[in-house]
Formats: sequence, structure tokens, C-alpha cells
Amino acid sequence: MIEIASIFGRKRMKVCAAMHGSVFETNIETIGDKGFTLERIVVWASCREKEQGPLSGAEGQAIAFLEGLLELDPQKRLSAKEALNHEFFVTPELDELVGEEVEGDDGQDGNGEVDR
Repeated sequence: MIEIASIFGRKRMKVCAAMHGSVFETNIETIGDKGFTLERIVVWASCREKEQGPLSGAEGQAIAFLEGLLELDPQKRLSAKEALNHEFFVTPELDELVGEEVEGDDGQDGNGEVDR
């Protein structure tokens, strides 16, 4: 719950709790009022700066998909059917590294035979 609150922030958690007839209170100082966007979390987790360029198309699709799944308002959250029909699955964007050989991988196992 602390990690979820850290992402969404104190204000959104209070609104979500109120929707369900509950109260959200915390005295944990690391939980800010506003929270963080998933884009900011991806940039931070991948150890890069926002100034290094925008997220790739595939990353953008993944973030949009996760935002739909993690929507706090159940009326706005993606249903299972909507999730399966999301562009992330239907028309995925491929990053430029997909399909390239990993350096040192010649497609052979250690005995000179081709991996299958």
C-alpha cells in the first residue's frame, strides 16, 4: 500500500478511499501529495534523464496500458476485454533493438551447433 501511495500520491489516494467509503491517512513523509507519473518512474528506473530524449513508442504504449490498468477509479479502469484490445497488444510498436543480435551471440551453442 505504501508503494501504491508513493506512486499515486496522498491526494489521489484520499479521493480513491472516499469513493469506497473509506479514509486514507498516513504520516509517512516520503508519500508526497502529488505522486509521480509512470513516465517519470520509467525514466528514473532506466537511469536516464528526461533531457536525453522522449520515451520510445513501445515505452509510451506500455505506459498508456499500465495507466489504464492502474486507474484508481474503477469506472475509468480498463476492463479485461478493453485491456486485451489495447494497442499495446493489437498494434505494438517495436523498439529499434528488437530483432537485433546480441553482441557475441552468433546463434550457436558452445559446441558450434546452431541454437533452435
